Amino acid sequence: MVVYALDEYYLGVTAVITVGYQALAFLIMLIFGDETINDFAGGSNFLILALVTLNLGGTYYARNIIVSVLVMVWAARLAIFLLIRVIKSGGKDTRFDDKRKKPAAMVIFYILQILWVWIVSLPVTLLNSPAASVPSQGGGNPPLGARDIAGIVMWSIGFICEVVADFHKFAWRFSNPPKSQFMRYGLWKFSRAPNYFGEILLWWGIFVIVNSITISDIANGNVKKALWASILSPIFTMILLLGLSGLPLTQKPTGKKFFLMSNGSDVDQRAIQDPDVKSAWSRYDEYVKETSVLIPFPNFIYRRFPEFLRWIFLDFPFYRFNESKEGAKVLQEEEQKTKTNTEKSAMIT
Repeated sequence: MVVYALDEYYLGVTAVITVGYQALAFLIMLIFGDETINDFAGGSNFLILALVTLNLGGTYYARNIIVSVLVMVWAARLAIFLLIRVIKSGGKDTRFDDKRKKPAAMVIFYILQILWVWIVSLPVTLLNSPAASVPSQGGGNPPLGARDIAGIVMWSIGFICEVVADFHKFAWRFSNPPKSQFMRYGLWKFSRAPNYFGEILLWWGIFVIVNSITISDIANGNVKKALWASILSPIFTMILLLGLSGLPLTQKPTGKKFFLMSNGSDVDQRAIQDPDVKSAWSRYDEYVKETSVLIPFPNFIYRRFPEFLRWIFLDFPFYRFNESKEGAKVLQEEEQKTKTNTEKSAMIT
């Protein structure tokens, strides 16, 4: 039986569920100081929305079930993985080191998480809604076709890439490698962010499956427009991973870290314990030059790409630490930071 909740597209009910669920997670984190719930609340929220909208819609068409199950599988895997990762890290998330005593900063994090969950869930939300699935509301259920198969294949490739990349990175991180080494095994040999590539690809796959309804004559104009609007899901995922919380927070900072490791004033002292620190930057810089930032690609070909081709592969200059332009300034800042810390230590003693 179809349940009409707030609106025929389920936009309202999914917003209410998401805000309520994230507010509860925020309160638990605030009261008990439990950071294990932060990312788990994000991943599990996707599962809840897919499950709730599928059952509220009550139209268990093959396409609805497939999309809902794919989203739930991805969400369950992500939530469990992130939970295990933070538990293995001692129950603390290093991303929140500068935010723990700033409730406002944590509120912003949860607001962004609400937007992430609600927007990225749009394809499954809209597909399961009465507007898209009930014939009397202008929706319908065209037979599965080539576009559905293409979407499933895209999701499968993306999911496998994300799972394998996360597993490799997880195993590497908790093997306690020397600080002068970096992850470049498995999929990470061919991409500097294969997990992000997988996540982006699988959400494009979900959109392709959902969007297959728009090419049929069954759905009316308003429904088709709504389903086309679900393109916000993969686009928002790309914006998030390519422009906000993903690559900008990992690529250049990592390059800066290895540059300082090999060029800092105390490099000779640190080299006593780990001789590879002196070559850390040159090795990492070579890795960046021969490895695609996102789309997995053979190294021996990618290293020969001119700059304009790297742009096509979304490997923009602002992701890369530029030694000639930024090196001297970074070394000066690090020297000043070390001097300040030394003076503070002297005052304390």
